[in-house]
Amino acid sequence: MAKQPKDKPAQKQHNNSEALKAHQFKPGKSGNPNGRPKGASLTAKLRKALNANDGKLADLVVRRLIVEAGKGKFNHVKEIFDRIDGSVVQRFKMDDALQEMLKTAERVLERDQYAKLVFALAGNSEEGSDAAAAESLPLH
Repeated sequence: MAKQPKDKPAQKQHNNSEALKAHQFKPGKSGNPNGRPKGASLTAKLRKALNANDGKLADLVVRRLIVEAGKGKFNHVKEIFDRIDGSVVQRFKMDDALQEMLKTAERVLERDQYAKLVFALAGNSEEGSDAAAAESLPLH
């Protein structure tokens, strides 16, 4: 332990875990029981702004998107295709050994851990997508 300078008294270290327990969420209780207020999301605010004035702003955005795509700007072209046809799903081929490993992992790992493994193997490590995507994974 490092020596304290004589002009500074040694500070006591407190174990705050007991004091903090009173302020932690109780099991089965939500920290936000009412949830986010309706219309408070960014998407809701964007929809409201785009639909104002009979959707004139939305029309301007669409026109601009088409003009920029016509100039050959790839991101604008991609956005149009994604909106019309939907995003392209990336698939990958697994060999038999990898499939067996994933089946074993399925039985052993928790759902979120399994999802992280699958996404890591697929080369997709986006944070935040694991929990939602884990719900859609086909577990036996």
